[in-house]
Amino acid sequence: MNNWSSLINKAIIVVFILIGVMIVYILVTQLAGHQSNPPSDQNNANSVQYKTDSGSQSSSKSHPSDSSSTESSDASSEQTLKQEKQEGNVTTYTLSGTEKFDVVVTAVTDNQAWFQAKDNQTGQSIAEGTASKTGQKSYHFDASKVQSLSLKFGNAPGTELKINGKKVAIPSHSTVQTVIINFSK
Repeated sequence: MNNWSSLINKAIIVVFILIGVMIVYILVTQLAGHQSNPPSDQNNANSVQYKTDSGSQSSSKSHPSDSSSTESSDASSEQTLKQEKQEGNVTTYTLSGTEKFDVVVTAVTDNQAWFQAKDNQTGQSIAEGTASKTGQKSYHFDASKVQSLSLKFGNAPGTELKINGKKVAIPSHSTVQTVIINFSK
């Protein structure tokens, strides 16, 4: 009889300890979730605006593969890439003020940088690959026909993303990140 009451007391203590651990875990994840969402007034600091100058256009024209994308940039002189929100491992941007949507994914560390690009509305795959310093260093594709592009990165800290030649910050608080870019022509 003494053994059973001792066993029941130990089981009750273990249950209370587990409940306490679960409460602490829930509080920590809730707190971490609130810290990862920047206040709305800081979102404006993540907006990138730049004007195209004739010097960069003439240097782009020297590359035959870039000549068609340069012609489309002549129609628009100001492009904006603005971070709209960040929820967990998903960051959403809006690209506006341009007709072109040129994407380059590059490995910047010795580790491989896997990525997948797909149309966020239709789910259709646009590009996928693994960039590395020893193999194919970067992937380049045109996403101007997509209204919402979803880019998933398997090694965010080791990956560089450029949209229309300008570097886009990929949050690196986690290895796997998703960047959604809504394209507003």
